[in-house]
Amino acid sequence: MYDELERAAGARPGGGITLLGWIGISLLVFTLIGATGLFFAVRFVRTQVQEVVEQFEITEADEVSPLVARTVARTLGELNAAPQVDTDDMTRAVSRALAVTSRMDVIGEALSSRMARDIARGANVEVETTGEARADAGAQESGEEVEGFLRIRTSEGDITADLRADDGSGALIVRGVDGEVIVDLSADEDGGRLFIRGEGEIARIEAGSEAQGPPGWVPTARGDRFDIEPVISGHAGEASFGAVTWRSDEAPEAWIERYTERLESAGFEIRSEHRLDGSGDDSASVVAHDAATGRTILLAAGSEGEGTQVVLGWGEADEG
Repeated sequence: MYDELERAAGARPGGGITLLGWIGISLLVFTLIGATGLFFAVRFVRTQVQEVVEQFEITEADEVSPLVARTVARTLGELNAAPQVDTDDMTRAVSRALAVTSRMDVIGEALSSRMARDIARGANVEVETTGEARADAGAQESGEEVEGFLRIRTSEGDITADLRADDGSGALIVRGVDGEVIVDLSADEDGGRLFIRGEGEIARIEAGSEAQGPPGWVPTARGDRFDIEPVISGHAGEASFGAVTWRSDEAPEAWIERYTERLESAGFEIRSEHRLDGSGDDSASVVAHDAATGRTILLAAGSEGEGTQVVLGWGEADEG
């Protein structure tokens, strides 16, 4: 599944993520964090969008810092918020999802009349639990704005997805067979928000400028002057999580040593540490946990260019 969706989530030769690629990225993230009822649309992306992607010779999208993506993925893994998902797969999904928020300014250019004709043809989609379903899709342009839809008819009812994108923003709403909103995604060039409803669970995710900073129980990182950039925050069921990042002139190990002391002073138990030194590619990380509260903190730092990239991830799970 990942190969097809990765290719569907690529960038056009001109440099922008395609409209269908945006949907593909979103659906991949939804699937990985455990939302249900969307395998219909995932199958549609696999079987139909792939042909369109190949026609346009779409290349892979630029990714955000691997350190950022890995840290977010590991934090979710510590919370068991992504059961039965390989960390590498989650890393790729997070990386591509975060890449979207920095490239929304070109999304309005991603749909040509030829692509619109292609996706409007519809498709027979083989669905695992309900036999054969009918999927129809279409899109229309009005100036800089693009509106698209995806409708999948099943024996249990219709699953629908409506998408709107213009030169700098976009929105995607997916409704289940009962008409209830399953997914509500909105984004612009600065960030985005995502709402997901699964079986009895609700997930909310904010990225970029929409992301929340660390809660009060996360020890403050101290060091040279730095500007914190929000990466991601959200809730999944009873778990909450988030991450921020910043650049620094200090070595990775200095950050880890100092923050480890702060974690221990705050009552956290150090679960794991790692340090890797070599040829200017130094990295270090520390993972700490508080069993009484179900709280987890992960700080990772790595040499990037002439400085150090630091990522602070946190999560709080219901241990009950």
